[in-house]
Amino acid sequence: MRRSVAFVLGTLSGTALIVGAKLGTHAPGSATGDDSAAAVVTGGGAVVTGGSKSGATPMGSQRPTTSGTPTAGATTTARPTTGSTPTPGHTTSKPTPKPTPTPTQTGPTDGTYKASAQVRGGQYGTLSMTVTISGHKITNVSASETNPTESSCYRSACPKLTSEALTAQSANINAVSGATYTSNAYKSALQAVLNAA
Repeated sequence: MRRSVAFVLGTLSGTALIVGAKLGTHAPGSATGDDSAAAVVTGGGAVVTGGSKSGATPMGSQRPTTSGTPTAGATTTARPTTGSTPTPGHTTSKPTPKPTPTPTQTGPTDGTYKASAQVRGGQYGTLSMTVTISGHKITNVSASETNPTESSCYRSACPKLTSEALTAQSANINAVSGATYTSNAYKSALQAVLNAA
Protein backbone atom coordinates (compact mmCIF):
# COMPACT_ATOMS: atom_id res chain seq x y z
CA MET A 1 0.00 0.00 0.00
CA ARG A 2 2.78 2.43 0.91
CA ARG A 3 4.65 1.61 -2.27
CA SER A 4 1.53 2.27 -4.33
CA VAL A 5 0.96 5.64 -2.69
CA ALA A 6 4.65 6.58 -3.12
CA PHE A 7 4.52 5.51 -6.77
CA VAL A 8 1.39 7.56 -7.49
CA LEU A 9 2.77 10.64 -5.69
CA GLY A 10 6.09 10.33 -7.51
CA THR A 11 4.36 10.03 -10.86
CA LEU A 12 2.16 13.07 -10.18
CA SER A 13 5.13 15.14 -8.97
CA GLY A 14 7.19 14.18 -12.00
CA THR A 15 4.34 15.00 -14.37
CA ALA A 16 3.84 18.40 -12.73
CA LEU A 17 7.56 19.18 -13.06
CA ILE A 18 7.62 18.19 -16.72
CA VAL A 19 4.54 20.27 -17.54
CA GLY A 20 6.02 23.23 -15.65
CA ALA A 21 9.30 22.91 -17.52
CA LYS A 22 7.55 22.73 -20.88
CA LEU A 23 5.43 25.80 -20.17
CA GLY A 24 8.28 27.90 -18.85
CA THR A 25 11.08 27.28 -21.35
CA HIS A 26 10.22 29.54 -24.30
CA ALA A 27 10.08 33.33 -24.35
CA PRO A 28 6.94 34.92 -25.80
CA GLY A 29 7.14 35.33 -29.52
CA SER A 30 10.16 33.07 -29.91
CA ALA A 31 10.26 30.55 -32.72
CA THR A 32 10.91 26.89 -32.04
CA GLY A 33 12.35 24.19 -34.22
CA ASP A 34 15.57 23.56 -36.10
CA ASP A 35 14.92 26.06 -38.88
CA SER A 36 14.43 29.08 -36.63
CA ALA A 37 16.77 32.02 -37.00
CA ALA A 38 18.77 33.03 -33.97
CA ALA A 39 18.75 36.75 -33.20
CA VAL A 40 21.15 37.92 -30.58
CA VAL A 41 21.18 41.59 -29.75
CA THR A 42 24.93 41.74 -29.22
CA GLY A 43 27.30 39.83 -31.50
CA GLY A 44 26.65 36.78 -33.62
CA GLY A 45 23.25 36.35 -35.25
CA ALA A 46 21.71 39.82 -35.02
CA VAL A 47 23.01 43.25 -34.27
CA VAL A 48 20.68 46.07 -33.22
CA THR A 49 21.81 49.69 -33.39
CA GLY A 50 20.12 53.07 -33.02
CA GLY A 51 17.26 54.46 -30.97
CA SER A 52 17.40 55.69 -27.43
CA LYS A 53 16.61 53.71 -24.33
CA SER A 54 16.27 56.40 -21.68
CA GLY A 55 14.00 55.00 -19.01
CA ALA A 56 12.69 52.25 -21.25
CA THR A 57 11.97 48.73 -20.14
CA PRO A 58 11.81 45.69 -22.42
CA MET A 59 8.38 44.81 -23.68
CA GLY A 60 7.65 41.60 -21.70
CA SER A 61 9.08 42.91 -18.40
CA GLN A 62 6.21 45.18 -17.45
CA ARG A 63 4.34 43.71 -14.53
CA PRO A 64 0.62 44.17 -14.15
CA THR A 65 -0.42 46.45 -11.36
CA THR A 66 -3.21 45.81 -8.93
CA SER A 67 -5.49 48.33 -7.38
CA GLY A 68 -6.30 48.56 -3.73
CA THR A 69 -9.94 47.64 -4.27
CA PRO A 70 -10.90 43.99 -4.18
CA THR A 71 -12.26 42.31 -7.28
CA ALA A 72 -15.65 40.63 -7.47
CA GLY A 73 -15.81 37.58 -5.25
CA ALA A 74 -12.70 38.54 -3.27
CA THR A 75 -12.95 39.11 0.46
CA THR A 76 -10.69 41.11 2.73
CA THR A 77 -10.38 40.88 6.47
CA ALA A 78 -8.84 43.45 8.80
CA ARG A 79 -6.61 41.85 11.41
CA PRO A 80 -5.05 43.51 14.44
CA THR A 81 -1.29 43.92 14.24
CA THR A 82 -0.50 43.40 17.92
CA GLY A 83 -2.11 40.00 18.26
CA SER A 84 -4.77 41.19 20.75
CA THR A 85 -8.45 41.28 20.00
CA PRO A 86 -10.08 44.69 19.62
CA THR A 87 -12.06 45.83 22.59
CA PRO A 88 -15.66 46.89 22.23
CA GLY A 89 -16.03 50.57 21.52
CA HIS A 90 -12.90 50.73 19.37
CA THR A 91 -13.30 50.83 15.62
CA THR A 92 -10.93 49.50 13.06
CA SER A 93 -10.30 51.77 10.11
CA LYS A 94 -10.13 50.41 6.60
CA PRO A 95 -6.80 50.73 4.84
CA THR A 96 -6.72 53.42 2.20
CA PRO A 97 -6.07 52.04 -1.28
CA LYS A 98 -2.83 53.10 -2.91
CA PRO A 99 -3.21 54.70 -6.31
CA THR A 100 -1.88 52.65 -9.19
CA PRO A 101 1.06 54.22 -10.96
CA THR A 102 0.31 55.28 -14.49
CA PRO A 103 2.65 53.78 -17.07
CA THR A 104 4.78 56.40 -18.80
CA GLN A 105 5.33 54.35 -21.93
CA THR A 106 2.80 52.33 -23.88
CA GLY A 107 5.06 50.84 -26.54
CA PRO A 108 8.57 50.72 -27.92
CA THR A 109 10.78 53.80 -27.69
CA ASP A 110 10.68 56.11 -30.71
CA GLY A 111 13.68 56.03 -33.02
CA THR A 112 15.25 54.35 -36.03
CA TYR A 113 16.76 50.94 -35.41
CA LYS A 114 18.90 48.71 -37.61
CA ALA A 115 19.10 44.96 -37.18
CA SER A 116 20.39 41.96 -39.05
CA ALA A 117 19.87 38.23 -38.67
CA GLN A 118 21.45 35.29 -40.41
CA VAL A 119 19.17 33.23 -42.61
CA ARG A 120 19.39 29.63 -41.40
CA GLY A 121 22.64 30.18 -39.53
CA GLY A 122 24.22 32.12 -42.40
CA GLN A 123 23.78 29.30 -44.90
CA TYR A 124 21.52 31.50 -47.05
CA GLY A 125 23.02 34.90 -46.30
CA THR A 126 21.98 37.70 -43.96
CA LEU A 127 18.77 39.69 -43.69
CA SER A 128 19.20 43.38 -42.81
CA MET A 129 16.40 45.69 -41.74
CA THR A 130 15.76 49.25 -40.66
CA VAL A 131 12.78 49.81 -38.39
CA THR A 132 11.28 53.24 -37.69
CA ILE A 133 9.22 53.64 -34.54
CA SER A 134 7.16 56.79 -34.09
CA GLY A 135 4.49 57.43 -31.50
CA HIS A 136 5.44 54.11 -29.83
CA LYS A 137 4.31 52.25 -32.97
CA ILE A 138 6.14 50.60 -35.84
CA THR A 139 5.68 53.02 -38.74
CA ASN A 140 8.15 51.69 -41.34
CA VAL A 141 10.18 48.53 -41.91
CA SER A 142 12.71 48.29 -44.71
CA ALA A 143 14.32 44.86 -45.16
CA SER A 144 16.71 43.31 -47.65
CA GLU A 145 18.60 40.06 -47.86
CA THR A 146 22.19 39.55 -48.94
CA ASN A 147 22.19 36.11 -50.45
CA PRO A 148 24.67 34.65 -52.94
CA THR A 149 21.83 33.18 -55.05
CA GLU A 150 19.14 35.90 -54.72
CA SER A 151 19.31 39.62 -55.44
CA SER A 152 16.61 40.55 -52.90
CA CYS A 153 14.45 38.77 -50.32
CA TYR A 154 13.78 35.17 -51.22
CA ARG A 155 10.54 34.82 -53.20
CA SER A 156 9.77 38.50 -52.47
CA ALA A 157 8.93 37.63 -48.88
CA CYS A 158 10.03 40.95 -47.33
CA PRO A 159 7.16 43.13 -48.65
CA LYS A 160 4.60 40.59 -47.45
CA LEU A 161 6.28 40.31 -44.04
CA THR A 162 6.55 44.11 -43.75
CA SER A 163 2.83 44.49 -44.42
CA GLU A 164 2.00 41.94 -41.73
CA ALA A 165 4.42 43.51 -39.23
CA LEU A 166 2.89 46.95 -39.69
CA THR A 167 -0.58 45.51 -39.18
CA ALA A 168 0.32 43.33 -36.18
CA GLN A 169 2.68 45.89 -34.58
CA SER A 170 4.80 42.95 -33.38
CA ALA A 171 7.05 40.16 -34.61
CA ASN A 172 4.23 37.67 -34.14
CA ILE A 173 3.47 37.31 -37.85
CA ASN A 174 2.88 34.43 -40.26
CA ALA A 175 5.72 33.03 -42.35
CA VAL A 176 5.59 33.33 -46.13
CA SER A 177 5.02 29.95 -47.75
CA GLY A 178 8.17 28.75 -49.51
CA ALA A 179 10.36 31.31 -47.71
CA THR A 180 10.39 29.88 -44.20
CA TYR A 181 14.07 30.58 -43.45
CA THR A 182 13.82 34.19 -44.65
CA SER A 183 10.58 34.63 -42.67
CA ASN A 184 12.19 33.29 -39.49
CA ALA A 185 15.20 35.61 -39.91
CA TYR A 186 12.83 38.55 -40.50
CA LYS A 187 10.80 37.79 -37.38
CA SER A 188 13.96 37.25 -35.35
CA ALA A 189 15.52 40.56 -36.38
CA LEU A 190 12.25 42.44 -35.80
CA GLN A 191 11.88 40.88 -32.34
CA ALA A 192 15.47 41.91 -31.51
CA VAL A 193 14.60 45.50 -32.47
CA LEU A 194 11.45 45.46 -30.34
CA ASN A 195 13.37 44.03 -27.39
CA ALA A 196 15.98 46.78 -27.71
CA ALA A 197 13.43 49.60 -28.19
